[in-house]
Amino acid sequence: MRLSRILYVLALAGFAGSVAMADGVDPTVVIRRVDPAPIAITSTTETFDLFATRQNNIFAFQNDTNVTLTSLTLDLFAGHSGLTYSCGNFAGADIFATCSSSSGPNGATIITFSGIGGGFSGLNAASCGSDDTGRGDDTNAPKDNNNDDKNSCTGGIFSLEFDGIPNGAQVRGTGTVSAPEPMTSVLLLSGLFGLAGLRRRRIS
Repeated sequence: MRLSRILYVLALAGFAGSVAMADGVDPTVVIRRVDPAPIAITSTTETFDLFATRQNNIFAFQNDTNVTLTSLTLDLFAGHSGLTYSCGNFAGADIFATCSSSSGPNGATIITFSGIGGGFSGLNAASCGSDDTGRGDDTNAPKDNNNDDKNSCTGGIFSLEFDGIPNGAQVRGTGTVSAPEPMTSVLLLSGLFGLAGLRRRRIS
């Protein structure tokens, strides 16, 4: 009887010690190369879906269009909590010169990033090429067998971070990237040359 009591006390002491050790465990730190993994943007007028919550508020994308994208427009649908967003002191101010926000239909918020040149880079394109490792569609294919090459891109990764999302709220919407269309650029240049010619004629 006495022996069983001693064993019982020892068991209680061991359990209390293990609980104390569990309370003193240090938190872990996780490092990730890309969080979240970026989606590939392959068209100069591509529209992509956005979804953010307080717990997952970062959206990442990679510019695989081979050209610099000159603007980014976010159409953020009205959430159930009536969320509206503004540019604020937007991060990456060396990417675009301006950011403006306006009200869209049905309570949506439209945010537009634009303006490049003079130190503003726009959305630089990733450097893309074939991996040529023999590990594309056919894992047993030899090197230099172009039938199995897959497209591999480095750089050109950007992210959007949505701060201030209340608990339980969501941000849904679409993003659209764009670059100047060749015909639009030609018309713009033609117009500028025409104005310059008109001014010279008036001066003479």
